[in-house]
Order: sequence, then structure tokens, then C-alpha cells
Amino acid sequence: MKEPVVSIIIPTFNRLWGLKDCIASIQAQDFDGWQVIVMDDASSEPVHEYIKSLQDSRIIYFRQKTNVGVARNWTDGVLKAKTPFLCILMDDDWYQDNFLRNRLEIFKKYPDIGLVFGGYIVKNTNCQSERKIDVRKLGKLNNLDLIVLMLSGNCFIGTAMYRTRLVQSVISEASSFGLVLDYCINLILVCRHLLDGFALSSFDFNYRQHSETISETQMDLVNFQCYRFLQRGPQLGRNFELLRKQEMCNRAMLYSLVSSSWLERVSWAFASICNKPYQLNPYKCLFKRIFNIQKIK
Repeated sequence: MKEPVVSIIIPTFNRLWGLKDCIASIQAQDFDGWQVIVMDDASSEPVHEYIKSLQDSRIIYFRQKTNVGVARNWTDGVLKAKTPFLCILMDDDWYQDNFLRNRLEIFKKYPDIGLVFGGYIVKNTNCQSERKIDVRKLGKLNNLDLIVLMLSGNCFIGTAMYRTRLVQSVISEASSFGLVLDYCINLILVCRHLLDGFALSSFDFNYRQHSETISETQMDLVNFQCYRFLQRGPQLGRNFELLRKQEMCNRAMLYSLVSSSWLERVSWAFASICNKPYQLNPYKCLFKRIFNIQKIK
């Protein structure tokens, strides 16, 4: 069997219906030097039985003794990887058949880069295309370019392939911020290691949007954690202070939209003004919260 060069970490919890599509898309790759590490967060569904039925030695299964949550599951999976390259794939998304080869070819061409990523296709529950999300800047990117993209959340972790040792060096710190692991990993990575990267023009990743995704069920918590991360995370230097403040302002306005009480909504709207006092939108946000108007235009 060919020695694997890329590990694909799949954290999963009671989503066997999605995991099957996810793994099938890896088995259909036109590059076979891969290994899958399935991290089962104590599912009640027969995940292990399904993995055994595949009879594929490239797929390794680990089960947590108890439900430990997203951050611990990701961390344990990443630290188990032994290959030079690494991807993290959620159990409801899937690859096009040239996903791995597209990224490995770029790493071969540019041995100095730390990650390769691209745009993605958003699909609905029935796997029908809804829209494409592209990357704002393409081709080889220097560290300054990457910091701007990572600050604005313009790199979705599922589309990325990383050098394993780099992700392993930041995963414990990133996991301390909870659900926002993808945002934290990318931003800490490019700040700590001063990485260059590459953004592909191809759309070879499929993101499934449904009622159980974090964006549907816990976006208020994600916005809160992102705000705290930007407050306490890596120092970006004077050149990026305005960008950091702008992103904190945006997060505060979003959090004010979904907060559970009137007082929280007003407090977070006020926080947005503190970050960007010379912009009009935060004041409009505060006005709408005071008068309990929910929608931000």
C-alpha cells in the first residue's frame, strides 16, 4: 500500500448520514496517498460498524469515551496525524474527486508555502447547488495577504490543506477558544509562523447547509467567541490594528442581532461603537437595538 502523505481528520457526532458521503468522496479521489482519521465524539449511532464494513485500512477509527465537544475532538484528531500534510473535513461536507491532487501539486510547486485553500460550493440538504463562495485574492499570497484574508474569515478551513506540523503547533491554543477553532487556527497560524500560502481558483469543495450546522444553531456563541479571540488573540501589529477593530465591530453588531435579551443587544451594539466610533453603522445598530428593531440593513 502506498505510504500516505496527507491525513484527513473527520470529527463526527451522530451524523452518519453525512459521514457516508464524506468518506465516499475521499475514496473517490484521483490520488490515493491519503489516510482518514475518524474521531467519533461518543455517537449513539453505529459509526464503528460502518467504518468496519468499508474494509479500508486507510480509514482509522477512534472513539471518545464520553462526549468531549468540538474543540477536544479536533485537537485529538490533529495530534494523531503522522503525515506531512493535513486536512480537516466536517462530517456533513465532501470533496470533488480532484481536491487532494489540486493542493498537493501546489505544495510541490511552492515548497515554501504553509497552506493551500480555495472557494467552495454551498449545497442545500438535497445536495443541490445554491451559491459559490470565492476567495477574494487568488494565487500565491504572502503573509500580509494571508493575515487580511484570515481576519475577515475568507478562508474556510474545510477547503484548506496544511503542513501538519504547523497546525499541530497551534491546535492546543486555538482549541481554548471553543467553537471558533477554524477561525483561530488560521489566524494564529499565519501570525505565529509568518506563512505564505496559495489560493486556488477552483471550486472543489462542497459545504452542506442544513438545520444542524453551527451557523444555524450556535452562531450567537460563535460571534461571541470570535470577538473574545480578537481581543485576546495574537498581536497583529500597527498595520493591522484598523482591520482588527473593524472585524471586532462587525462581530459585535452581529452578536447584538442574536443576543437573547434587550440589554445584551444594546450592550453589544454599544461595543461596536467603542471599536469604530467614527462609522455610522454602529450608531444605526445601537438605535435599532434601543427601539428593539432586529434587522440590520
